[in-house]
Amino acid sequence: ALYGAWRAAMRHDRTPEAMGVRGFRATVAALPQAPAPAIAACLARIGLAPARAEEYLHRCLLDLAGWAGFLRQRGWKGELAGEANDLPLELLAIRCAWDVALLAAHGETPGFRAAWAERLAAAPLAATPEAGELALQAALEKGFQRTLARRFATAAPAAEAAPAVQAAFCIDVRSELYRRALESVSPRVATLGFAGFFGFALEYVRLGDARGAEQCPVLLRPGLTICEALPGRDEAAIAERRGLARRVADLWASFRASAVSSFAYVETAGFLAAGGLLKGLLRRKGRAADGLDPALLDALAPSLEPRPWHGRPNGFAPAQRLEAAEAVLRAMSLTHGFAPLVLLCGHGSSTVNNPHAAGLDCGACGGHTGESNARVAAMVLNDPEVRAGLAARGIVIPEATRFVAGLHDTTTDEVTLFDAPENHPGLAELRGWLAAASARARAMRAPRLGLAAAADPAPDIRRRSADWSEVRPEWALANNAAFIVAPRARTQGLDLEGRAFLHSYVWQEDKGFGVLELIMTAPMVVANWINLQYYGSVVDNAAMGSGNKTLHNVVGRLGVLEGQGGDLRPGLPMQSLHDGRRWMHEPLRLHVLIEAPEAAMEAILARHALVRNLVENGWLHLFQIAEQGRVLRRYQGPGRWEALETAD
Repeated sequence: ALYGAWRAAMRHDRTPEAMGVRGFRATVAALPQAPAPAIAACLARIGLAPARAEEYLHRCLLDLAGWAGFLRQRGWKGELAGEANDLPLELLAIRCAWDVALLAAHGETPGFRAAWAERLAAAPLAATPEAGELALQAALEKGFQRTLARRFATAAPAAEAAPAVQAAFCIDVRSELYRRALESVSPRVATLGFAGFFGFALEYVRLGDARGAEQCPVLLRPGLTICEALPGRDEAAIAERRGLARRVADLWASFRASAVSSFAYVETAGFLAAGGLLKGLLRRKGRAADGLDPALLDALAPSLEPRPWHGRPNGFAPAQRLEAAEAVLRAMSLTHGFAPLVLLCGHGSSTVNNPHAAGLDCGACGGHTGESNARVAAMVLNDPEVRAGLAARGIVIPEATRFVAGLHDTTTDEVTLFDAPENHPGLAELRGWLAAASARARAMRAPRLGLAAAADPAPDIRRRSADWSEVRPEWALANNAAFIVAPRARTQGLDLEGRAFLHSYVWQEDKGFGVLELIMTAPMVVANWINLQYYGSVVDNAAMGSGNKTLHNVVGRLGVLEGQGGDLRPGLPMQSLHDGRRWMHEPLRLHVLIEAPEAAMEAILARHALVRNLVENGWLHLFQIAEQGRVLRRYQGPGRWEALETAD
């Protein structure tokens, strides 16, 4: 246990006493062995009134908000697995013990108790914001709401025609811009939005690994394990070589990064890093083979079949595939009118020397790139046995339709296709459309990156993605402000400026509103988390952001410090929010716009207290899209919806 380990170590550590905290070891030794009794003992020693205890303990945790947040995240993951976790409580016991030790050592020092009393009497944490600040925030959001309402009211109806390609992208705000670019290239492309894990919450195990990455939202636990395979090869021997290479690399990385051996590494073996440093300085990036012959990388593929693997279940049976396929297609509102090609496009980013790289990848895939989920989904939906089962359930996929997996690189705006049917007559045309859309998307993003829009920005953008000194290879989800749940027809042709999460949904096809409930309790909540992370990092970067990116030091692969000490820094660095002249993120609470009956949304709010609290306590704004997109009605409380004004 954390508190027990700290207490055992501190009983022998003379450093605090050398720093002037007299009797530190004796004070710690006198505390109870369990964290909760230790906290109670500390409160008694401090002499704090019971009415002030909760606020005092809250302040103690806020002193270590980064570490407390990290331990709470560990606890969250444990709770998803049904495990108990009291790590924040143990951290709190350690923090209180230091206060007691300081009080015992310096309680009689002139001025100490007066300073202590002043600290305890400080203003309550729940101070009410200034009325003027709240009015300004409301006015800022009101302006955005009116702009949205005008755009919806004046949107021209999209022409309905049988598409040659349907392309499903993640709901990520960066996909909004790319979808708009792709649709502008050809009217024969119809795009959809869905969470980028494509409904397959899986643990993806690379060849040679014992465990894999959790490719799903953090609200979920993987319900499926998929192993990577090399069909027709001696997998066992290749996996052993690759696994050994990775273990050696991990040991070497630990040796370089540990607190003691890092100094020996620099003095004796630092020259071995010269090649990598030179390659990085020249901005040369290669494909990471991780101990595998690079020629085999393209042959790696997920295997759906159950396979012998470390005694753990993996793969899934045809019956499970059918259930998953039906659930995914119904959640995407894609149950009829299939195009000859259906692209399932996950996303990731290209970046180097970036401790915040996971924040640029797919949040729906747990901060990883999304090609694994897209490939598994495409393989399942191309399975003839699955299609036969879907037809029996009323979802008929034409025999000529093929699902193709892809990956959208949000830094370079390039799209890579996987397992593509090269003999399909529409594939060459799709590749051409994607190439043209990528060029348009780069041109649209170039001004925000400080690049000339008139010239081809591709070389500069690729250079930035491989530059060790680049503090912002892309703007990620900066300026996100809306989450729109509706048919694409409501937003097609609207320039939403890359500020909206777009989730496809047709309520008339959602019997019982189970899909709507899933959207409001999962992707809507995650989008709100993202929005609040950006909001907090802008309005109070010192407390909720992470300061200056150029001063960051990675600590134990857990987080970053700003400089050489202090607390773990949560949130986003200034370079992800500000371009040196102006803020690139406007701090607005998330605006959720849903095309569905009011009664259905209210019923979901009534069943889910967490979601209801987000809406009714003002952490986000909820609107109904009414009259085929021409009117937005804002939720004001049960049974009360108010039409949004569009006039200035």
